[in-house]
Amino acid sequence: MHSLRFIFVSVFLLLFCSCQEVLDFDPGDISPYPVLISKPDSEDSTLSVYISRSRFFLDENDYPHPITDANVTMSVNGVALAGFYDNSSERYLFGVQPHEGDTLSVTARVPGFDKAMTAGTRVPMKPVVEVVDFVIDTSYSYFREWDSTWVKERVFYRIKFKITSASPKEFYSVRAYMSEKVDENSPWLWDTNEAAFVQQYFECNDPIVNTTDMEGLLEGEGSTSFSGDEMVFSNDMFQGGAHEFTIEFERWENGTGYYSLDYSQIPLRLHVRSLSRDLYLYQMTTKQQSDMDIFFGEPVQVHCNIDGGLGVFGASSLRKISMPKPRFEHFHHDNDYVQYYKKKK
Repeated sequence: MHSLRFIFVSVFLLLFCSCQEVLDFDPGDISPYPVLISKPDSEDSTLSVYISRSRFFLDENDYPHPITDANVTMSVNGVALAGFYDNSSERYLFGVQPHEGDTLSVTARVPGFDKAMTAGTRVPMKPVVEVVDFVIDTSYSYFREWDSTWVKERVFYRIKFKITSASPKEFYSVRAYMSEKVDENSPWLWDTNEAAFVQQYFECNDPIVNTTDMEGLLEGEGSTSFSGDEMVFSNDMFQGGAHEFTIEFERWENGTGYYSLDYSQIPLRLHVRSLSRDLYLYQMTTKQQSDMDIFFGEPVQVHCNIDGGLGVFGASSLRKISMPKPRFEHFHHDNDYVQYYKKKK
């Protein structure tokens, strides 16, 4: 009896394992769409537009080849300008710098496509930003009295700043930059040239800022705090038209050998941008799409405001804030065995 049962189960499993169904995949129309990307900023030296063709996700070649023979015009406050293609940048240039408050519109006619691509945007005003406090944690550093320098091992930075909105429905992004190059002529000075500043990863535990761990939240294990190199948010939850943010990040000794540099001499900047609504939605949805790597998750629809094609035409205005002289405190750890000194005023 047991042998017959074993044979029956074995035959059943064999038949079950050998069954398979082949499904035909019909992607439908995979003809490419024209794509226009332009994100003018009031700090840009010139207006530019990038144009390419969309790609099917199964295409072997995933490089977005630019379109070089389009007819592109830009209107700045009602004045039409013709663009020319620049091979080095692979963009159409217009030789005009955008300014705060400018109204922009773009039209691009691409050979092989019947409908022209059109879009419009307005360059927002620069954000109003105030640095409330700048503190450097000395928990893992100590002040050397004999030459008045700081000896570093591990350093924490805390920046509190306030953004004040002029009107409802405003949108912002924040980044932090620090000089990474010591002046070749003196080991005590840091390079303040633009190329010396490197973008920093930081954290911000604030309900106004969207978390970057969307997958973790869906699985019930994520954090609501932000951690990344750029936080994007709106002023929908500002109280009284203003809000204070606190961001933190840490730095380790990187092996350069400059152990005695005074941290108050290292240039540190905040880059705060005002974003147009379309640029805000585009950045939010592209970030959410890149973070959403759940295999069976619903894909995020990336925001598009291009009529007759795909892409985004959105503007921003940048304000750079150099950090004032910091306060030195022990705020990140409470360890009696760590020797530290507050920097003398």
